[in-house]
Amino acid sequence: MIVQLLDHGADLEAKDSSGNTPLLSIISYIADSWVSEKDERTINYLLERGADMEAVDEDGQSAAQLVDLKGYCVNEVGKLKSKTRSHVGQM
Repeated sequence: MIVQLLDHGADLEAKDSSGNTPLLSIISYIADSWVSEKDERTINYLLERGADMEAVDEDGQSAAQLVDLKGYCVNEVGKLKSKTRSHVGQM
């Protein structure tokens, strides 16, 4: 659904009632120690489309900070990567 919304002009940086962008929302939603393959694909798609990793939530934390707190990073090609496992989405 995100693909269709963005393809039809939805604002990638639109904020919800809590002040979160789509990227912030999904990062806040994921479990602290594991990202499902679906979540990984969604996050990577948002990043490919240019989602702002420096957008901040209502607590002042950026998407980059939240990713880091959950044990992940965005690698040099702009993809989500676990700091401890060889592949995101595997347990």
